[in-house]
Amino acid sequence: MSIKSQLSALSAKGLHSVTHLVSTKLREIKHTEIEDARNSVVKAAAQRRIIVPEAEEKVVRALCTWLYSQGALIYNDTDHL
Repeated sequence: MSIKSQLSALSAKGLHSVTHLVSTKLREIKHTEIEDARNSVVKAAAQRRIIVPEAEEKVVRALCTWLYSQGALIYNDTDHL
């Protein structure tokens, strides 16, 4: 029996249980991937992530804006740079 057939044979409670378990497992995997990226530069690069733990949010936001816009770098003061 195919997965599609098995899912269509489930009751509402059964379907809810399956989707809840799948959702929980996917969240666990995502959390593990994020933690692995924080601990390994290679894994972060493989996930196409840039981790800058000591940087302030406004600095990272300005850098991302500049990278995507390719325009002028906008900042409030020299500390912001």
